[in-house]
Amino acid sequence: MFFWLSLPNLAVERVKMRVASGGHNIEEKTIRRRYDIGIKNLFSLYIPLCEYWIIINNSSIEKEMIAEGGKNIETTIFNTTIYNKLLNYERTRDQTTT
Repeated sequence: MFFWLSLPNLAVERVKMRVASGGHNIEEKTIRRRYDIGIKNLFSLYIPLCEYWIIINNSSIEKEMIAEGGKNIETTIFNTTIYNKLLNYERTRDQTTT
């Protein structure tokens, strides 16, 4: 199960909210690094290993299934736009930062 956030800034803000309510802090650069690596690992490591996987948009209160599949389960894409954004994230991220 992979919970996706639409922007790394959203992850940063959620950590700030957690800290404000007494939770532990994580440095912003670490949050942003983990955001990038998490998406990369989703396609290169997790999906190939999982008997069943699901990607959920966790950016708002209402959750949305993006895609699901597995080793012996055909991939079903519920939101093609977001799925393609995730699939191409590393390439497009590199283009916008250079």
